[in-house]
Amino acid sequence: MRPGETWLLASAAIICGATPASAQVRRFEVPSQPASTGIPQFARQAGVQILVTSEAVDGVAVNRVSGVMDVSAALRTLLRGTDIVPTTSGSKIVLKRRGAQRILAALPPATHASAPGQARPPQAAPQTSEAPSAGPEPMQEPADAQEEVVVTGIRRSLEKAAAIKQNSTQIVDSIVSEDIGKFPDPTTAAALQRVPGVQVSVTASNEIGNVRVRGLGDILTTVDGREIITTTGRTFSMQDVPADALARVDVVKSNTAELIEGGIAGIIDLQLNKPFNFKRPTVVVNARGNYGLKAERLDPQLSILATDTWQTGIGDIGALVNVSWSKTHFNHPRTREGVRRSAQGTGIPFNMPGVLLPNVVESHSDYGWYERPQANASLQWQASDSLQVYADGLYTGYRSQSQWSLANAQLFMPGTQISNIELSDECITARGRSDSGQSPLPGGTPAMLTLFLPRRITRLRSVRLLGRWSGALGAHRR
Repeated sequence: MRPGETWLLASAAIICGATPASAQVRRFEVPSQPASTGIPQFARQAGVQILVTSEAVDGVAVNRVSGVMDVSAALRTLLRGTDIVPTTSGSKIVLKRRGAQRILAALPPATHASAPGQARPPQAAPQTSEAPSAGPEPMQEPADAQEEVVVTGIRRSLEKAAAIKQNSTQIVDSIVSEDIGKFPDPTTAAALQRVPGVQVSVTASNEIGNVRVRGLGDILTTVDGREIITTTGRTFSMQDVPADALARVDVVKSNTAELIEGGIAGIIDLQLNKPFNFKRPTVVVNARGNYGLKAERLDPQLSILATDTWQTGIGDIGALVNVSWSKTHFNHPRTREGVRRSAQGTGIPFNMPGVLLPNVVESHSDYGWYERPQANASLQWQASDSLQVYADGLYTGYRSQSQWSLANAQLFMPGTQISNIELSDECITARGRSDSGQSPLPGGTPAMLTLFLPRRITRLRSVRLLGRWSGALGAHRR
């Protein structure tokens, strides 16, 4: 046995054992108490294994943890104000002391722990002896006991995304919305452009779309881990999901055995908000206006989220509803110029191989509008510490109406003669043109005018009912 293992097994007086929890979010109800009893109680409720020496928790009190939150956030709350630092060792969490000074964060301000090597005064009764004539020196508050600053918003989101990447066994990049409704982008596709290795482009409707991972478009898209299948493949337009509906987006670039197979480029998992992610009843209303310079319109984007949880005789029950709607006008003009290279067999008698000249000039004009309704709802039931049942549904829609026009002029046809050619390093600067009679329109330039009035309506509906069990499978296990 290696020395490190001997120390761990010999000195670990408190071993809080449980099968590692598969759920990321748990409900905690741990009162403020000594660490020797509070840490084992926390480990049972979290479903994790925590190792700590009895000397490390001697004289230390932990804080109260109450509500629904993820295990890492709950552990930080439990140990806040102490000098106990958690570290990860495989599937276990090891707690160690950061320094020599011990801080009783959960005790009243008048009670303090003594430094190592000094006798601690008894805490059963207050001191009644008179002080020496010189008077006792005032006790200094430790640095860790100062007022805590809680960081939220973008910085907190970046820290959480970095922790997800660090703790994952795969290559994963994440976007986390710590503050609900604070995603800076209007759609999921626009938010994904901030992820390393993800490329996007502007679509014909002048919005960000066509998401690719490392240049490849074969992406498997999942919502809360379940596959979303459409008529055109294993992905769908991520522009249809507004960013306000998201709690987190994971871009998985390397697959593992427990993931759904497929997706040569990778997997994009969209995680929606859930009731147990909130500590209190919450209502979020978000209204935005997006102004388009070319369309010269102010377009609305509205969303509302409402959620609450209840403690009942059959367990905790939570419900969440999120509805959003947006309408966008667009105007996307563009031009294109085609070229033809002078060479034998092209029908262009320049006698100058390698010369490029414009052949086709096109002018496109796309303008119109599109609207996107979206709704998702979730119902969670925490029947016990080990069993959770939940049902959720997702609806996304897309409706658009536009006008697409094209003007095409072909400058040179087979049989067109060019004279008085003057070349520069970049282009033809002067030329004369005449038709030999072989052109379909001698003496003229062929042109084409095209007009489309496309309409598009798409809908996606997805409903699921699942249960999640976490805990020991047998009474005895060796």
